[in-house]
Amino acid sequence: MAGLGNAISQNGESGGSGGFILALLMLISGIIILAAKRSRGAQITSSVFLIIGGLIGLLLAGSYSDLYIWGIISIVFGILNFVFVARKIEKNE
Repeated sequence: MAGLGNAISQNGESGGSGGFILALLMLISGIIILAAKRSRGAQITSSVFLIIGGLIGLLLAGSYSDLYIWGIISIVFGILNFVFVARKIEKNE
């Protein structure tokens, strides 16, 4: 709704849409993790979605200051997920 409000008011903000995209990518990432628990490819894909969503959130935040926080949280989760996958690969080799 915030993205629609930005479009209607023509204020040049895109934070509402950025927040929606970030939330959608975080949701998709969570679904991927839950659906494919033991798949390394799915975990890496989930990490990529989190990092891309975080970057989009940071780039489009504008006046939505909480979007900076959620963008950073998403990037941290993506990096941690990727590190845990890499550790798991090292242990198995």
